[in-house]
Amino acid sequence: MSLEDFIQEILNVRKREFSRLRHLDLVKSEISTDCMGLVYLLMQQQRVIPPSIKLKSRVVDFFNYAIRNQFKTNINQIRKYDLLLWKKESPPTSGDSGHILIVMSAPQEQDSGLYSIKILENSHFSDGPILREVLLNTLGDGSIQGIQWHPKSNKVKRARIIGFKIFKRAVCKRCLFSEITCLCPELPLEKWDPPPFKIIQDTREQKVALRSSRILDLCFKQSNDLYLNNCSERNQFPLSKNSVLVYPHSSSKMLSTQEDFTALKGKQLILLDGSWKQVRAILLGNPNLAKLESIQFKQENSPLYKIRKAPSAQSFSTLESFSFLWKNTYPENRSRALQLETAFKRMIANQIKQMGNETYLKNYSHYPGFES
Repeated sequence: MSLEDFIQEILNVRKREFSRLRHLDLVKSEISTDCMGLVYLLMQQQRVIPPSIKLKSRVVDFFNYAIRNQFKTNINQIRKYDLLLWKKESPPTSGDSGHILIVMSAPQEQDSGLYSIKILENSHFSDGPILREVLLNTLGDGSIQGIQWHPKSNKVKRARIIGFKIFKRAVCKRCLFSEITCLCPELPLEKWDPPPFKIIQDTREQKVALRSSRILDLCFKQSNDLYLNNCSERNQFPLSKNSVLVYPHSSSKMLSTQEDFTALKGKQLILLDGSWKQVRAILLGNPNLAKLESIQFKQENSPLYKIRKAPSAQSFSTLESFSFLWKNTYPENRSRALQLETAFKRMIANQIKQMGNETYLKNYSHYPGFES
């Protein structure tokens, strides 16, 4: 049974109570445990119990184990199914020594330094395991400093809060997404030869799990050849004489007719990949790019990247720009370009489903071009 299915089984249990017994019987639909007991039951089912952790171990025991290993302290490191825990400054020899919970969603920034996450926990506030939302407070560098954890108070608990990865999600070996969010049904059976496009990618973008260019990596042969490495020195990109920059400069030519697109055949189209701030930094750091002929275009459709924080309704992702240029410049590849977009839409829909519609509306409905 997968971790997600097992969690759902626990949440469906009818008879539940908070206690130190750490008892679960799915046949009788009953559970009696505390916060550490809930985590122990999940680790037991997934067969990932650390050797030093026993059935009667307390939160302080797991905390001491975690800090001897690869624990997390930054909000940007926290992932779904990570553990989040803290211990009391002077833990008693018995009873409550801290708290531990399971992260059930990626952190979503609500305000500067304030992030919401969904959690699974068992505490004396409830009669058994529950899903709910809490707020994490961070410093400017993302370090976790506190948690608004009490369901009836906005008070921030200040403690040394750490994250820890103990559960391994089942991952598709082909697309490397989780089995639940696998994109393989939308991907080509055989990878394609890439068009003469090049992407200059900010190095930080490579670490973004839901970057749009990840779809390109899954669909094209030798996808590394699509990228021009971002250099620290200026004017180091290996640009050809027929390179054309795709960027909405005020001086960029607006593509409006099929003849405009046809004229691009055989040219090396340069796309920039990263956040809008990162893309501007690439341009400022590489004046040779500004010397290139540049083009821009408008699309009738709204952006597919529905979980983006963009400055305008015409702010399209790298994949969308890539696909639009590919199907218009090389119409014989239109069906393949549409397949790229279908895979991308599925990836975004999966993420929205994971975060929940309420969270999605809360975090993105105020951006230009938003569509539910």
